[in-house]
Amino acid sequence: LAQGRELVAHPLLLFGEGRQGQLEIGRKEGLHRVAIEPDELPKELDGQQVLALAALLLEEAIDIDPDSAPVAASLATLRQSRGEHLALVDSLRSTLLKATSPDAIVMLGTEIAAVARDELRNLPIAIEAMQKVRQTAPKHTPSLLTLSELYIAARQWDAATEVLETVASPEHDAQARLTALFALARIYEKITKSLKDAE
Repeated sequence: LAQGRELVAHPLLLFGEGRQGQLEIGRKEGLHRVAIEPDELPKELDGQQVLALAALLLEEAIDIDPDSAPVAASLATLRQSRGEHLALVDSLRSTLLKATSPDAIVMLGTEIAAVARDELRNLPIAIEAMQKVRQTAPKHTPSLLTLSELYIAARQWDAATEVLETVASPEHDAQARLTALFALARIYEKITKSLKDAE
């Protein structure tokens, strides 16, 4: 409970903004709406209610600045600890549409993909998120490999092959190229086996 109250009481710290007794004006002016002092929390709130309030405050904070990785990470940790995987994915997908920072987009897309694949068993949402990442960071090797894995899981062989061939190009590091070439070999093996079985 104490940890939950701390999370609610200091969302600006999670937001990556320093608090030195006063809120700054300008861009940070809107942030005061998500700042709650410890003595402002109703005493009758139990632990789960405090955490639910913290989630709402973090949702508001990330809506103010969709490029804030600290807020996104805190929201993801909180939502996942409560088993709120669908709510997390819905929130992060909305944030992904508004984010402009490449680093934030990579982080958001990767988190969406992981939760959608592992918790929701929803490959289309996972693929969609990583496609957005690829549009923004087309040379980000880990994201490309994740996208190829999702295509393979969805049995979208052509799409997986195209991504892996990109990673296998000389502009990527040697380890990534080896990983891509091995995955390509496995795909070709599956395709060849399927063709033989069909004969």
